[in-house]
Amino acid sequence: MKGIKIIISVILALSISGCCRNENVSYIIKQAAITVDGYGDDWKSIQGIEVADTSQLWIGQGMIVENWKGKEDLSFTWKAAYDWHKIYFLFDVNDNILVDPAQQNLSFLNDVVEIMIDPENKKGERFTVSENKKRLNGYEMHFLPSTGNKVFIDDSIVPEYRMDLSQDELFVNNWKGEIASTKKEGGYILELGFEVPGMEINSGKRIGLDVDVCDDDGDGRKSLLIWSGENNEFWLTMDKYPQVVFE
Repeated sequence: MKGIKIIISVILALSISGCCRNENVSYIIKQAAITVDGYGDDWKSIQGIEVADTSQLWIGQGMIVENWKGKEDLSFTWKAAYDWHKIYFLFDVNDNILVDPAQQNLSFLNDVVEIMIDPENKKGERFTVSENKKRLNGYEMHFLPSTGNKVFIDDSIVPEYRMDLSQDELFVNNWKGEIASTKKEGGYILELGFEVPGMEINSGKRIGLDVDVCDDDGDGRKSLLIWSGENNEFWLTMDKYPQVVFE
């Protein structure tokens, strides 16, 4: 009888651990072997999330609901996976007017994919400034699908992400970064892989993560769809980033 009680206790403990491990998690990042080629053929087993609703429009800085003309104008599905220390993303974007080459002088005013990561799930301020030096607690990264696939990953180095100061070499050399994009009818596919400096990936690790896509039809950024639907200052605070976990 005592042995039975012990077994039941162990089963209950494992059940509780399993049910609560992913509590409040918005996405589970699974391990997969990914080749970054801009086609996404090896992502078929990975769950995707569609972002295509008015509730997910970020409003402000000249952007209003009326600017968005529906899914063909701007919408996207994204996926994430990991393998060893590298995290991968696939964005399948509907954008009926892709401006290529990019024309705006700041990255985020163009057609661009943005990824925000709180690598240690600290929440709070994404960066602090002391003695005129910016120290990052998290990252707001910009990836352009237009010709050249410019990358911006560290705004303590390039504060306003000027298009003439892209961080492509830093991405490849320090982040082991890979990027590829292909055009499709009515949009594009963007595929990425990179290591976040200092972030170890292991099963059960949680991070804060949000993603968005901006739309420029030729006159500058007119719409932004963000996964969380939060209309806060996501480039300043990590408090509202959804929780994701590596499995």
